[in-house]
Amino acid sequence: MRMGVSRQAGFTEEGIEERIMTEPNRGGSGSGGHCICLKCSTKVVHQPGVPCKTTKCPACGATMLREGSAHHQAFLERQEAKEGR
Repeated sequence: MRMGVSRQAGFTEEGIEERIMTEPNRGGSGSGGHCICLKCSTKVVHQPGVPCKTTKCPACGATMLREGSAHHQAFLERQEAKEGR
């Protein structure tokens, strides 16, 4: 790896730390909220830094989703469509 390229791109140790501290969070839904189980509707408080999709439901063991996320909204829309048949 050429040192000039890495420094220009901001990949020095100091550059990475500075970017982490100053750049806005580009992923996720923030630190608050809940994870919800689509199988049994159990809600747990979202743990910062841990994606809900990696959390298993404490009641039934199913994978959880972030409440209000695009995936959760799509699930709710599918449920409404099924009920409206």
